[in-house]
Amino acid sequence: MRALKAREKRILTYLAILIAVLVWDSIRRHWVPKVVMETDHYTIYSSATMTQTREIGQVAEIVYGGYRQLLDELHQEIHPHPRLKSKLIQQVTPRIILRPEVSENSPDITENATARRVCYECFFVITSSGYVPR
Repeated sequence: MRALKAREKRILTYLAILIAVLVWDSIRRHWVPKVVMETDHYTIYSSATMTQTREIGQVAEIVYGGYRQLLDELHQEIHPHPRLKSKLIQQVTPRIILRPEVSENSPDITENATARRVCYECFFVITSSGYVPR
C-alpha cells in the first residue's frame, strides 16, 4: 500500500472536518418534547404546557374536521391514514429592555436620560380568542 499524497491527505482532512461538523450539528439540534399527546387524527410532540398542547390539539381537530367536510362536499374519497405527526415548539421571545425616550420638549433632559431601565421577559402566549399579544 502506497503512502497518501498531500492532496489526498487534504481531501480526507476536509471530509473529516465536514463529518465532524455534521455530527456536532445533529447533536446540537436534538430536541426532546416535554409532552406527547394523541388526538383522533394527530400525534403532537410539544415543548409547551399540557394545557397549551391540548388547546392546539383541539384546534387541529377542528381544522381536520373542516377539511373532511370540504372533501365530503366535493365528493372526494377520504383514504384511511395513520395519525399525522406535529411538533409544537413553545417560543420564548428574548428579553426586551425599555429605555426612556428623551424629547427636546422635556424640561429636564438629565432626569429622562438617567431614568431607571426596566427589563421584562415576554413569553409566547395563545389567548382563548386566538390573539397573540406582542
